[in-house]
Formats: sequence, C-alpha cells, structure tokens
Amino acid sequence: MLSCEHYAKPSTDEACGNCDAAAATAATAQTFEPAAIEFKGADDFTNQELMDAAGLKLGMALSSDDVNAHAKQLMSSGMFESLGFRTDGDTLIIELVEVTSFTR
Repeated sequence: MLSCEHYAKPSTDEACGNCDAAAATAATAQTFEPAAIEFKGADDFTNQELMDAAGLKLGMALSSDDVNAHAKQLMSSGMFESLGFRTDGDTLIIELVEVTSFTR
C-alpha cells in the first residue's frame, strides 16, 4: 500500500494524479555517500577524533536516518551544545557548538 503526499489516506493506486507515490516512497530510501566529511566549530578535536566519536567512516552510504543517528551519537558525548549538518556537493559538513562550561 502506498501513501500519497497529497492525501493523508493510504492509496493502492500507483499515482494520485498529482504525484507518483511509488517514486515518493523510493526517494525516502535514498542514500548519500560523502567523499569528504568536515567538522566545523570544534577546534579542540581532530577530524578523525570526531569521526570516531560519531561512528562515521569515509565511504559509508548514509540515509538521512543514518546521519541523524550518527549526530545523536556525537551529541551523547556531552561535549557539544548543539549540532547541525548539511551537504555541499559530495561533502557532509557537520557544524558543532562546543560546551563552554560544565555544570556540576
């Protein structure tokens, strides 16, 4: 059964007339294989340290769910206040804000 982005109800049709639901379903499963991974805003750590902490490796095919899981893993280190990510061509860019002080 397919869900159409234009209608809230599931549809068994191949398309609703406004979109191709089969194509929309396939698009959500797409992956991205970054040629490079850059970290910005975390000058106290090497790129390799951050990749290890996030569980990332070059050559990995990543879905958006995968990127979110790796971001969550990096945030669980407690070293960052916030994290954002984006792509620029075939580069995954992860922007970090380091924790400025620890509360005891």
